[in-house]
Amino acid sequence: MRVFTTLLLLLISHSINAQQPFKGKFYSKSNHITLVLDLYESSIEVPGYSFLGKMNGYMKGNSSGDLYGVWLIVTHKVQANKATLRFVNDIGADTQEVEFTINSDGTYSYKAIGKNFIKKAIGRRLESIPALLKFELIGD
Repeated sequence: MRVFTTLLLLLISHSINAQQPFKGKFYSKSNHITLVLDLYESSIEVPGYSFLGKMNGYMKGNSSGDLYGVWLIVTHKVQANKATLRFVNDIGADTQEVEFTINSDGTYSYKAIGKNFIKKAIGRRLESIPALLKFELIGD
């Protein structure tokens, strides 16, 4: 009976997660960028920015050579398999609008809308990250 209950709970939790495709931890292997999202409720506390309260998500790199600063989600809109996200950097100087789309293979595409303001540090200068990125869901 315990095995049945455990299996049932696992199936229920898996189906709930499948109904919320824009919730979880996403990673771009080629660019070493992590995107943490919950576009269904403000439940995410950004490390180092707890004074801002719970938010819908943030993006950060493994180092400043991958992504300069932390980018916080300030607004978002979900439509079927696509979410439009507006990020602001951690000092409030730049904003970036992004389309985050679910692909048929289960990966996610990130596409900067308009001029790409999100940067990475290369030596002593800042360069834009690629306008198109591929992400994979790596956890809840």
